[in-house]
Amino acid sequence: KGNILAALSGKNGIYNLGTGIKRNFSDMMKILVNETQQNSITINYINNPYPFFQNNTMADISKSFDDLNYSPDFTFETGIAKYVSVLNVSNVE
Repeated sequence: KGNILAALSGKNGIYNLGTGIKRNFSDMMKILVNETQQNSITINYINNPYPFFQNNTMADISKSFDDLNYSPDFTFETGIAKYVSVLNVSNVE
């Protein structure tokens, strides 16, 4: 949706197309494990070796909203659930 809006806008620029909601790696992995029903997966954490590396991610979508009239259709959870259902990856061994 965001790519189509950008292509049709006649504008140039870099546009973030996230949800605008801050997420961390643990939350994203829990959602992926839950939606793919891969409950046997163990997530191993290591200390962050880079002081400049971000611990959370959040797209600032204000420019996309202002220039393209973009708003997300999905939350991270509903987007992953929809994507997994299309791929049919549940219970893949």
